[in-house]
Amino acid sequence: MLLIEKAKENKEVLLQKWVDKYYAAYPLGSTGFIRTSTDRFKNPIGIITQTSLNVLYDAVLGEDIELENVHAALDDLVRLRAIQEMPPSRAVGPMAQLKTLFKTEVFDELVKEHKDSKVLAEIFEDFFTVEARIDSLLLLSLDLYAADREKVFNLRVEEIHRSQSQVVRWAKLREEKMSTNHNNSEE
Repeated sequence: MLLIEKAKENKEVLLQKWVDKYYAAYPLGSTGFIRTSTDRFKNPIGIITQTSLNVLYDAVLGEDIELENVHAALDDLVRLRAIQEMPPSRAVGPMAQLKTLFKTEVFDELVKEHKDSKVLAEIFEDFFTVEARIDSLLLLSLDLYAADREKVFNLRVEEIHRSQSQVVRWAKLREEKMSTNHNNSEE
């Protein structure tokens, strides 16, 4: 539990680094606003990102988090990116970057500090457990992203159908009006 305890102790720093990796996908000018505005109506991206990543961080560490809450947090985070038309690698890629953060910021330090083989085995076991949880969240986020992109696509198709049917109705009305005008002029 050394790795998990150290990750809990350093949660604030690690979580902020992870949030920064998520923000890196946005244009440079917008990230300042996303980072600083705390108004959930003016800055839903920033608030959802902060809130969701906090829940997911705890889930990765095995904290007592309800599965529904984890799924909802992941769904909120992924939905934001799906409607922004980000490619999958940019949309869900920062999920995988948490592994790198744990490796460089926690795992490597612990391995340097401890030489006992039993302690090292525990550190490795913890890291593999955390890594597996991150992988599970990554796979689930890909599924959610694909489903959300499909919804966006279907909404666009429906919108095109509606606009096309409106054009057809206008054309028919115009045609009827012209034929009525043409018939009236013949009389």
